[in-house]
Order: sequence, then structure tokens, then C-alpha cells
Amino acid sequence: MSDRASPRIVPLATSQVRYVVPDGAREVVVTFEGADQTIARHDRNRPGFGERFLLENNYATVSVLTNSAHWFRDRDVQDYLRGPQLRCFLADFDRVHTYGSSMGGFAAIVFAEVLGASNVVAMQPVSSLRTDLVPWEERFVNGRKLDWSGAFADAAEVVGKCPSVWALYDPDNVDARHAERLAAAAPQMKLIHVKGAVHAVPRHLHKAGMLQQVVRACMKQVLADDVRGILKDAGL
Repeated sequence: MSDRASPRIVPLATSQVRYVVPDGAREVVVTFEGADQTIARHDRNRPGFGERFLLENNYATVSVLTNSAHWFRDRDVQDYLRGPQLRCFLADFDRVHTYGSSMGGFAAIVFAEVLGASNVVAMQPVSSLRTDLVPWEERFVNGRKLDWSGAFADAAEVVGKCPSVWALYDPDNVDARHAERLAAAAPQMKLIHVKGAVHAVPRHLHKAGMLQQVVRACMKQVLADDVRGILKDAGL
């Protein structure tokens, strides 16, 4: 990669947006961090979610790095994601994907339309934390206390507008209820079961040596049964 692939950082009040463009990249992936407490949020030079793998496969990346587990409820990040600077950048690519896990999976879906994404890869996506919509969701205590009024509060409202959506989750975990909410609004959604993952699908797939292969297949938009076959062959 040339100097063009050096990160460019746009600081926001509650987040930062990290751009990296390898030479010749024709597709771009907008990635979103999750609420994982192990993320070194003090490190302003950290790579985005899945960034290294995506760059190695010649995808450009736009990584949204959050200063806290704010669930993208703050206006600064919402305004930037639907603003002209990012929109003009994305317009230079042949295809836009979004990618994230949990909180990041929520964002990958809820912002897909404004980003012009044609493909979403969401690991264990949370559909919303609005208590009136998901009263059964008892995790993410701090996230549930945030202001969930206004725009971008329910991924189920917009998921049907994206041509291709992948949801990878453990069917025996409460994440399945979020997947059911999303699938009810999006018949095109591809539901991929990752049994035994609980709420740690990326880590589970990585431990099995399957994360890159599965994500690559979803980015290439192969048949859902092909992805299920990859997992079955790996004993997952």
C-alpha cells in the first residue's frame, strides 16, 4: 500500500472517523465499533473494526471509532454520517458495504440507507434499545438509559430498504429475538446461525479460524446456503 493508504482521521465530539484507502480499491466498507469494554478507546490511533482484514482484501475503509459505548445516539456522529463530506467520498466507489457487531451491527443497519450501502454484514445485531420496542432486552444497562427518541433509533424501521443484509447470531441467545424483529421487516435478510457463540460471534468465528472466510463470503454476497455450508463444514 502507498502513502495514500495512510490513515486520515476526522475528529468529532464523541467519536472519530478513520479513512484508509488502498491503491486500486473500488469498494468501501464503513465499519462501526461495538460496545465491547476491551476496546482501548483512549487510543486514537487504533484500527477500526475489521480494518486490517478489509485492507488486506483491498477494500477501502471508513471506520467509526467511538469515545464511549454511546450507541450512536449523539448528534455529532449522526450528522456526520448523513453529511456531504462522507457522502461525496463514498460516491467515488463502485459499492458501499457496512459492517459491525452488536452496537456496531445496529449502526451498520440503521445507517445503511443514508450511506447508500448495498450490502450490510451485521454480527449479532441489536435492533434497538428503545424500551417500548424491546422491553425484553435486559442487557446494555447504560445503553438503555440513553435518549432513544428521534432518528436512527430502530434498525427495524430501515432494514427493509437495503438490498442485501446478513445477520450472523447464536439462535439460542437473546440476539435471536433482535434478528426476528429485523427479519420481519426485511424478507431479503440472510439469517446465519452461529451456534454456541452466545453474544461473541466474531470472537467465536475467529477462534475457529473461520472469521475471515465467512466475512469475505458475505462481502462477496454469495448464496446464504454457501455461508451456512462453510460453517457446517467447520463444525459450527
